[in-house]
Amino acid sequence: MIRLLATDLDGTLFYPKDRFHAVGRKNREFLRFLRERGIDILYVSGRNPKILPVLERIDRRSYPLLGCNGAYLYQDGQVFDRQPMDRKGLERLVLALEKRKDIYAFFFFDTTTVMHLFFRNLSKLASLSLLLSNQFNMAYRESVIHGYEKTLDQIRNHDIDKMMLVFGLGEEGRKKSLAALKDISDIAGEDFNAVVSGTSIEVMKKGVSKGAGLERYCRERGLRKEECLVVGDSGNDISMLEAFPHSFAMSHARPMVRSSARYVIDSVSDLRSWIDEGNELVVPAKGGTE
Repeated sequence: MIRLLATDLDGTLFYPKDRFHAVGRKNREFLRFLRERGIDILYVSGRNPKILPVLERIDRRSYPLLGCNGAYLYQDGQVFDRQPMDRKGLERLVLALEKRKDIYAFFFFDTTTVMHLFFRNLSKLASLSLLLSNQFNMAYRESVIHGYEKTLDQIRNHDIDKMMLVFGLGEEGRKKSLAALKDISDIAGEDFNAVVSGTSIEVMKKGVSKGAGLERYCRERGLRKEECLVVGDSGNDISMLEAFPHSFAMSHARPMVRSSARYVIDSVSDLRSWIDEGNELVVPAKGGTE
């Protein structure tokens, strides 16, 4: 019996994009179907709680968020099980990385609805264009505080749960992030965990991952792994896709992500037939690489 859907957001529940509702029509209908069946929903995302009011409008319900790739649980306006990054260690890491020519932007997330960031190796026009594009992102828009000194002050004096290093856009950005992962992991050392997520590398406290956070969430609520459906599309989802038997990767995901899941689907809403009939879906070939 399925009791929980644990779903990634960007590229997964938010696929295809719907800039007004955030979640497309078929996936909105699927979430209502889950509620009618008594199946709980857990958002498992690299995002902070900024997106939750938009999601609550789908069926006027609030669902918990495992935010910043499992660094904390956000539920009913409260934060639980938080595992922030060490402040001094993070500052040293940022200062060590900021001179790299392949990193274009540094993003920092916490339990609030605000994201801090600064740019590197970008022209003023390109930086301004990126900031303006966020304003037209509608449902996906972030609350942003921009600036190097402001960001350094934030990481020195407040807990940060995730740092995201952006290496560019499109295929070029993905290749650069993959190429830089080992080097970034070596520089991060034993205190931090680094994973590739699209065109970026995400860094959290050592031991923090979506898989670890979801396992803890289920354990504390008496949920067996066999009672959960898990779906994702990116490198930060691999830890939970590998840890749960009913795991589903999006068909547009990279080969290394698809190979970590048991099934491949085109849309989160495809899971309805699996719940209704136990249909066998497409099984990915193991051992795929980027």
